[in-house]
Amino acid sequence: MKTTTSKSVFILCALFCTVSFSIAEKLNSTVIFNENCSGNGSQQSPNTQQKSVGSFTNWSAIGLNGVTITSYSTTSADVRTNTILTSTGTLVDNNHIYMPAKDVLFAIKNINTSSYSDVKFTFDMAGGSASTSVTQNFNEIEIYYKVSGSTDSVRLNINSKLLLSTEKNWLLNAGEYAIPSTNNLTLVFKNTFALAKIFRIDNIVISGTPITSTFNVQSSNLENSVFSNSGFVKIINKKNTKVSIYTVSGSLLKSTIINSDDFNINLPQGIYVVDIDTQKAKVIVK
Repeated sequence: MKTTTSKSVFILCALFCTVSFSIAEKLNSTVIFNENCSGNGSQQSPNTQQKSVGSFTNWSAIGLNGVTITSYSTTSADVRTNTILTSTGTLVDNNHIYMPAKDVLFAIKNINTSSYSDVKFTFDMAGGSASTSVTQNFNEIEIYYKVSGSTDSVRLNINSKLLLSTEKNWLLNAGEYAIPSTNNLTLVFKNTFALAKIFRIDNIVISGTPITSTFNVQSSNLENSVFSNSGFVKIINKKNTKVSIYTVSGSLLKSTIINSDDFNINLPQGIYVVDIDTQKAKVIVK
């Protein structure tokens, strides 16, 4: 087995043989993304000030590694502090994303989960209503995900949790949901009900198990042709041949004809399989 390294990137392959190798050693679930709006009262004044999600700057995870947040609705989702009673009975001035009306929605984009398997998404949610007679259920909020390159969205089946009038200011965990391993994931949250129903979102956490499988990749001479750098893969001396880039789970990301002897393909951080004319190499882009 021959190992080639170049500028913090590792290409593991062998000449005319089948290679088995392990990408990572950890077996435990790892937090990939954790957004808590910077905790308690760090930028907003309780009940008196708010900032749209587009103008709030004190995020804990959004803004890192290319992750962005956008509000598409006429009435923007905003970040504010309200006094919330947690599930442990503690009153806190808690920063959270506030969705006060029907069709208010926001999307978190460019989340990279491609280096993980068994990816899970969880979040905390509180209700709120101007009238104590209005009932609320956690499954009245619509949450779905999109994968880059696909026009389809997949709606998550949010667990039913009917909020009692005494619980509407309680910040409660809304359950755990499976989402895909992909290099560009979008999560969309939408308030779908008009009866003065308010939803408040916090502690958005995505976790997964680092890829630990042993992979079998057949390779022939690619150790002298495929290199990786920060943010891209470089392919040399393979002009006029077809290259395909796959995730480790087998999803096709890109496929194109190499049009020069020094060809770059931009890729976010992650683990990929490069296939050139049936020859394969696994690369890690830092």
